[in-house]
Amino acid sequence: MKNILLASGCSWTDGNHESLPYPNFECSWPKWPKLLADKMNLKCVNKGLSGQGNEYIFSSIIDSIVSIGPENIHTVAVLWSEFSRVDFEYHPPSTAHVWGAHLVNPDGDMNGWINKTLRLYYSLQVICDHFNIKCIQSHGLSVSLTSMDMDKRIMKHISENPYYEFIGNNINFLGWPIMSSMNGFDLERKLISPHGNAARVGPLDWHPNRFGHKLIAECFYENL
Repeated sequence: MKNILLASGCSWTDGNHESLPYPNFECSWPKWPKLLADKMNLKCVNKGLSGQGNEYIFSSIIDSIVSIGPENIHTVAVLWSEFSRVDFEYHPPSTAHVWGAHLVNPDGDMNGWINKTLRLYYSLQVICDHFNIKCIQSHGLSVSLTSMDMDKRIMKHISENPYYEFIGNNINFLGWPIMSSMNGFDLERKLISPHGNAARVGPLDWHPNRFGHKLIAECFYENL
């Protein structure tokens, strides 16, 4: 029976996320995957993990499809993270395997990081299609940088990438092609920033708060 919503992401998705700038701030409100699952009358399996990047997000979804069984998963919902992060897993002898990440990959360049990420978008959709699982994707954190020249280079690389039209035509990807200058959006700029601190944990922590997570869940639900 397909009765599970399977979700993953970074700290914007992590059900146990805690604020670093405000360590005493209570962040135990239901995160967007739980809110979305409740709207759909589904059980929620949330694999979001703070600090991780897109390789972790992809791997956590695929591993869960295998372990849970695709016949039990109704919908996969993913909120992707920054292009620049790099993930790794290791297997210390005293515990189960764990994941780590660097916020900026010390190797490669932005074009290579974008290429890798677009392959993950595409691959996730292909796998979900194969198992007849609904899939909805979006990008949480803004990809626009402080350098206008870098933004132009990112836009050029995305628009010339062979995955560009395929993703736009074949994937339920909210905000594609991500950047506002290309008539796309990320959820940070689309949903959270317009409300300022009313949708954030606080002035020093731009993660979505209870209201912010409600906005994200509603956006996913309206576009399923």
